[in-house]
Amino acid sequence: MFSEFELYALVLCGFTIWLLAVRGRMQPESNWPLAYYLALVFYQKTKGEFLEAGFIYSGVVCAMMIRFEFMSQGFLNSSVFWSLSASFM
Repeated sequence: MFSEFELYALVLCGFTIWLLAVRGRMQPESNWPLAYYLALVFYQKTKGEFLEAGFIYSGVVCAMMIRFEFMSQGFLNSSVFWSLSASFM
């Protein structure tokens, strides 16, 4: 059977794929990316030694900028791209 951390990793991978699929259609004010990065930081701090913390935290910053700042459409698209690319590094 799966261990607890293998199950967390499986759920996190599913959440990553879901976020990648729907992020372009979501409103910028959505809280789902922040919840995703909260789960990702939790996983990295507990058992995800193979995850690079710098990429995770840059994704957190990009997600927070998208959520809480008023930006032009070009800067918004750039932030969405960097936020999603940080998830896969």
